[in-house]
Amino acid sequence: MQSILEKFVRHIDNFSIRKKMIFIYIFCMLLPITLTDGVIIYTVLHTEAQLRRSEMEDIADAVNYQIFYDVDTVSKVAKSIYANQYINDFLEMEYGDPFDYVVSYQQFFKDTLFQSSDMTGSSLITLYTDNSTIVSGGTVRNLDLIRESGWYRDLNEKGTEQMLYFAYEPEVSGAVMHPERHVYFVRKMNYYGGGQSEKLLKIEMDYSTINKNLQNLNYDTPVYICHEGKIIFSNRDGENIGDEYEKFSDYKEVEYKKTSNIYGAQLEIYVLRPETDLIGKLVERLPMLLLLFSINIFFPLIMVLLLNHSLTARISRLSSIFRNTEDENLVEIENVSAKDEIGDLRRNFMGPVVAERFNLNYGETSDLNELKAHLAKGGLAIANSGGDREGYTGVFTHGGHYILVVSADDNEACILDPSYKEGKYEEPGRDGKARAVDGFVYCSLKVLAEDCANRTPSYYLFSRKH
Repeated sequence: MQSILEKFVRHIDNFSIRKKMIFIYIFCMLLPITLTDGVIIYTVLHTEAQLRRSEMEDIADAVNYQIFYDVDTVSKVAKSIYANQYINDFLEMEYGDPFDYVVSYQQFFKDTLFQSSDMTGSSLITLYTDNSTIVSGGTVRNLDLIRESGWYRDLNEKGTEQMLYFAYEPEVSGAVMHPERHVYFVRKMNYYGGGQSEKLLKIEMDYSTINKNLQNLNYDTPVYICHEGKIIFSNRDGENIGDEYEKFSDYKEVEYKKTSNIYGAQLEIYVLRPETDLIGKLVERLPMLLLLFSINIFFPLIMVLLLNHSLTARISRLSSIFRNTEDENLVEIENVSAKDEIGDLRRNFMGPVVAERFNLNYGETSDLNELKAHLAKGGLAIANSGGDREGYTGVFTHGGHYILVVSADDNEACILDPSYKEGKYEEPGRDGKARAVDGFVYCSLKVLAEDCANRTPSYYLFSRKH
């Protein structure tokens, strides 16, 4: 493992600093940010999906309960009629003639609350019997009228006692609100045994009331209640309930499905995806998304490029200077005010390199007396002028500069300034501190020491080897 790591490090050493900085940006910034954002986005989307699924379940449960409540209310009415012996006896009785039946029919409804709103609500109740002595009409009808109907055949084929049935019968008379779409609750009237007649109870529920109850749940999400692949109810507006039941086709848009059996009717409740303008929401949040993208991507990239320039430009300059020393061609090192490792290298390493190349003695000091003693012995010194600082204006430079100290006596130093230009020492803050005579600059030792006080070492000492 260690050998693999060492090989990897040696391989990296061969990369340029620019390439290394790009690797740092990709593997230490871009990739972690992308992975982190990806995890956050996934977590948010997953949480949102769970919340949405929970909301879809609640919607489906509420819709299922509403339909069951409407049907169960009718089933209780059917049960009270089913268990009423007076009604059973009325349907079983053999009447002498039609007039006898009509009298009994009128007395029957007079003695009961059969047709009151408390009993029926907005539903229509019809009783069917094969008793040949009754006169078919009104609430009581002959069973022969419905033997070919779909709900009658379905009831007998299933062999069940009661059921919920959805029908489309444009020819049926007596529908409550809508002459075409019908919802029936059907029950056999055999509580007291089969008797001599076959008896059935049919309660036609108010289709519009059921559909309105669903819409009153006020869900923005589309919900469809289907039976045998056809849409029976929906909370959407604009549907013509006088038309035939439509087939459900939006299976790809279904977010949640619930299957429910309500009194023998197998219902599928489909909750569709919410109708949201995703593009519109993204456009609304575009400024924030761009800001986050800039913070996560562009700002780190700009900083990496700046750091890369800070490193490569100065190192390339040092490399150029090193090459020039081989040709005994010295150049001025500019802008050495940086305080990082490269700045230290440029300040401290160049002295020994130059001394070695030209067979010179080399030393460093910040002591003014040592500088004077070195110059008195015939040596030369490079002073490290620090430039401007708070409350002080640099004499030889504003930002950092090297000057050559040629000689010094007890009062004054003689200097060669590579950046000298006419009027340089007449600037505010410098005026009277230095003077130029025939290319040489003279200043007091105090001024020299103060100008180099913020640099360590202050002076680089060179002398010939004997």
